[in-house]
Amino acid sequence: FQAEDGIRDVAVTGVQTCALPILRSALAPEFRVAPPAAPTETAYTAHGARFGSVGHFVEADNGGSFESIAATLRAAGLAWPVDSGLLVDDRGRVVENTKVVRRLDNGDHLGIVSDSYAPVSALDAFSALLGPAVAAGAVKPTRAGLINARAFIQASMALDPVEIVPGDVVVPYLTGVHSWDAKSATRGGLTTVRIVCKNTLAMASQEMAAHGFTVRKRGNDAAVRAKMQAAGEALNLIARQFQAMVGAWKWLAGKEINRRDMAALVDRIFKINADPARSRKLAATIDALVDGGRGTNLRGVRGSAWGVFNAFSEYNEHEAVVRGSLPEGDRRWERVLNGEIGTFNSRAQEEVLVAAGATREQAQRAKMDASALP
Repeated sequence: FQAEDGIRDVAVTGVQTCALPILRSALAPEFRVAPPAAPTETAYTAHGARFGSVGHFVEADNGGSFESIAATLRAAGLAWPVDSGLLVDDRGRVVENTKVVRRLDNGDHLGIVSDSYAPVSALDAFSALLGPAVAAGAVKPTRAGLINARAFIQASMALDPVEIVPGDVVVPYLTGVHSWDAKSATRGGLTTVRIVCKNTLAMASQEMAAHGFTVRKRGNDAAVRAKMQAAGEALNLIARQFQAMVGAWKWLAGKEINRRDMAALVDRIFKINADPARSRKLAATIDALVDGGRGTNLRGVRGSAWGVFNAFSEYNEHEAVVRGSLPEGDRRWERVLNGEIGTFNSRAQEEVLVAAGATREQAQRAKMDASALP
């Protein structure tokens, strides 16, 4: 069996043929994923290479960053182009519905796929997914590599690790994961996990599957790339908004809210001023979370406007009664997916900012620009 040049359309999963066991056996030595060469190019800042039994990665040293997505991937040995070709048997017969994805620079085979699979290079995928946020200055590339035949790249938020209050550190990553063998989709999203091994790669992938964007590489090349670009624009907006929110949270940590105003704040956030009894009950619940909710043991949380905002978001995400035909856990997850959680938390942040001394306009602008706060 051999791969044959000529056809550029591509695709997913295994070989649909009665000769599948024989085919796989014959091809196994030739079609395994070949690891890329060790890094050879020094990017914008010095980097160190880490190698393991399942792959390798490179990382900018001393908190620095790589010059660009392309420089990061070149340093990791992952900037090569890909293509696809027909799969034929030793008699020259084409194996139907099946193609081979390969590296164009050295011909290495990366996977056997169906003819609906679009081969996309790591450079194209990550430029689409992370490029807009990098270009906007919201994140900076810091790490990339190949682990378990999965390419990944991570960019840190373009700010130093931030402590909202002492002990409450925010160090998020904008992460992308990509493959060429149709065994996994291309994903992008904000993650808390720093990828250094196959376990942390799996954890980050799970975070992105739950909260990020998934692009399945099926269809023509242009359609798949358009999906990746759309996801990249959304990730850029999310990264910029998160960066602004961190600034707003830090501002809240330095402010106080008069607890006697809590009932009025509850009315504005929950929009229930027509139901005084419910308002008093919710105010008492939120008040209890301000004093004894999750994280109130950290110095600087209890008594601050940051602590008040956390009390509202904790109630929204963990304490609020949810109703419906689904189990409670599924219903809470549904509220995340349909935007209920995010909409409430956004309204709560705006109202708490106003209660802490910001004008309405400043509080609204702070969702994208924390420097708007007084």
